[in-house]
This record gives sequence, structure tokens and C-alpha cells, in this order.
Amino acid sequence: MTTLAIIDDEQIVVDWIKTAVEKAEGDYRIVATAYNGIRGLALLRQLKPDIVITDIRIPGMDGLSLIENTMEELPQTAYIVISGYRDFSYARKALQLRVLDYVDKPITEDKLYAALSTAVNYLKEKKFAHLPENASLEECGRQCQQITEEIIRCIREENGERMLTYVQRALADMEHMQMELGRYQDECVKDIYVAIEVMKERVPQFELRKNIVPYTEMKQLRTKQEVRLYTVEIFKEFAYGIQACEGMTKNKAIQALIDYIDEHYAEDIGLKELADFIKMNPAYLSMLFKERVGMSYVKYLTKIRMDKAKELLRDGEKVTEVSLRVGYNDYRYFSQVFKKNENMTPNEYKEMYRK
Repeated sequence: MTTLAIIDDEQIVVDWIKTAVEKAEGDYRIVATAYNGIRGLALLRQLKPDIVITDIRIPGMDGLSLIENTMEELPQTAYIVISGYRDFSYARKALQLRVLDYVDKPITEDKLYAALSTAVNYLKEKKFAHLPENASLEECGRQCQQITEEIIRCIREENGERMLTYVQRALADMEHMQMELGRYQDECVKDIYVAIEVMKERVPQFELRKNIVPYTEMKQLRTKQEVRLYTVEIFKEFAYGIQACEGMTKNKAIQALIDYIDEHYAEDIGLKELADFIKMNPAYLSMLFKERVGMSYVKYLTKIRMDKAKELLRDGEKVTEVSLRVGYNDYRYFSQVFKKNENMTPNEYKEMYRK
């Protein structure tokens, strides 16, 4: 059984993660939850969970400080960082602490399950940090292949942050293996070219900076550290490209949703119906819609209905008929909503335009 601890200052987030974990495939047990860093630190030291999921911005002690204070005591624990702050500086800091995964808010089940899967594999295989420096060439080969496969998966899933986090950690661990500089360079070049090809497939509009020749430039480097830093800089470009693509994809989804609401405003539209329409988690959709449109989907739907109602009232339509045509079967409720939004009743609005 894999034990988990969840630390976040928002109870709704903690409850959502608990529910998602309970539905996840795998033998998980949540042994601790906390809403601040001080309490979280005490629970981690006491219960020593296999996986820790923590937000960065938590009161008392931030998530990264919490990890710094427990990593030596819990060397086998896998840490997953979540944050609503889409800034790669947080990911870089997390990487310095060898955090296993970095998940941005709003969290979806797909993101959470992918992070949990990575953590479970880490716990089972002990990954790079537990490989001896004299690991055999066969073992090194398996790990190099695993890096390539993870890069491909992250790009195809359009998760640039996780890819960058993974690559930085993996290359740092490879650097300490007994692998010749030439082999280390070749593996990094291979991963760069693989990433370029998958990026062409997944993010066709992405272009790596011009005049870059990874193989030639890589061979001019003299230490593994220089190779690692050079490779990471290129993968940052991949990550930013994926992030830009993700934003475009989200914008298209929201625009499709707006078009759907504009056309079906008179129907009984709920969050679940909208989420099913664009195949997105309802909670995530709700937050994304408000972020991109500036208001909740309920307020947007109400606005569209009121705009149409005013148009019909100006044309002289009966209030009861207008109520039905804009999606309200209850005439009295329609009148209440209209007055709340327009500071007058539908009849007053109609009379004003009649005069």
C-alpha cells in the first residue's frame, strides 16, 4: 500500500484530491492532511508517508521550505508540488530539491494521476537517485531509454512543466553515473532530436531558435555539467512552446463553449452538459471559463439571456413569452433575475421603450 499526505491551505482542494485519489487505480491510503506548513511538517515527521502532495503557497511554512526540512529525514519519500503560480522559477527551485513532479492548478484528474503514476514508479524502481555510480552500461541504457520515453509522453500530453522538471532531475542524476562524456553527449543530443520530431507532430507552429545545431554545439562542450546546462536550456524552449500551445488550445475550447452557449441559451444548460460538450473536467472548466472570460459561466449565460430578453421586449413581445424564449419556465423567477440585472422589471423596461 502506498501512503499519501496532502498539504494545501484550501480545504476544497484537499477534499478534491482525497476524492480523486480514492477513485484512482492503485492501492493508495491517505494518512495525513494539513492546511498549513507547520502542521504538515509535524505530520510528515511522525507518519513518514510514501508520497507528499503539497502546495507551494501555504501559511506557516511554504511548501518548498517544508520539503527542505524533511528531505534528509525522508530520503525515500516522493514529493509532488502543486501551485497556481505558472512560473518556471518555482519549478526550478523544486528541482533543486529533487521534487519528483510539479503540477499546476487548476488540478485535473489526468494531471494528478500522471503525477501519482510517476511517484509510484519512482518508489518501486528507486529511479536515478538510488542507482550506484558504478551502474552497469545495461542499467544506464535502460534509464536513458526511460528518459526518452518520458519526454515523448510529456510532449504528447502537452505538459511542458512536467517535462522540464523531469529532464532536469534525470540529467542531473545521469551526470553522476559512470558514463563517458561522449556517451552522455550522445544521449542528450538524441533526446533533443527526438523532442524536436515529436514537437513537430504535436505543436507544429513551434520553432526552435534559428541556427542551432545541437550535435555540433554539444561536441564543443568539455564537461558533463556544461552538457546538462546546454540541454536544459533547449528543453526550456520546448516547455515554453508547449505552454503557449496549451494556452491556444484552452482559448479554442472556451470559444467553442461561448459559441455553444450563444446558440443554446434558451435550453437547460448545466455545468455537466458544458463539460461533456468540450470533454473537460467540470471543476476545471468552471475555473478556466472564469479565468478566460472574466466571469463565471452562469453569469455569462445570464448575461446572454438578459440581452436577448431586452431585445424581445423592445420588439413588443409579451413578458411571459419572452421568459420562455430565453430559457426561464418560471415567469416570476425570470422577472426577479431581470430586475436584479437591469434594476427594473421586464414590464417597466418594455413600457420605457414603448413610450
